[in-house]
Amino acid sequence: MGKRVLKWLLVFLLTVAASDGVAEIYQWVDNEGITHASNDPGKVPPAYRGRVESISLSPSAEKADDAEAYAIPFEKGPSGVMFVQVFLNNVIRARMVFDTGASLVLISHELAQRMGQTASASGEKIRLKTAGGDVEGRSIVIAKVDLGNAVKENVRAAVSPQNQTFSDFDGLLGLSFLDDFQVTIDHRTQEVILRRQSR
Repeated sequence: MGKRVLKWLLVFLLTVAASDGVAEIYQWVDNEGITHASNDPGKVPPAYRGRVESISLSPSAEKADDAEAYAIPFEKGPSGVMFVQVFLNNVIRARMVFDTGASLVLISHELAQRMGQTASASGEKIRLKTAGGDVEGRSIVIAKVDLGNAVKENVRAAVSPQNQTFSDFDGLLGLSFLDDFQVTIDHRTQEVILRRQSR
């Protein structure tokens, strides 16, 4: 079987899998340079399991027809973290890490100063759990957070200590914003798909 036929079989398999709602396709290239794919990881030959690439087949095709679905592009950093562009209070643009492991939105002291919203010394001292470990901060409320067309008002947040700096980003977009949404990550298109949860 020629490589061209295999290529079309791969496209067909991806199409069928997507229509069946399969979440992942496992793709590998054999020693002859031929691409194979399966929706069953057990079908990957043991010799190629170290080379397998997982392809997300999240239902992003539905997003155009779903008024409550929002597609937001993300940028992937070298360590795998996802960066998104966020607007705070309609005017402040911030580059934030999309972090479902953070219990709250966390912003840097510098970003809080740009917003004119620093946590006072009397503000509640809180400890946040993040994907990178525990972080201490002081609580604030952000009037409005926009991620693409996904919007939430009066978002609980925390300002990081002044001596803690972030490199190349302004904070973490955590669950105090994301809890309102069902989150799907499409790594093929580099988009986060948010669907508002019914309460």
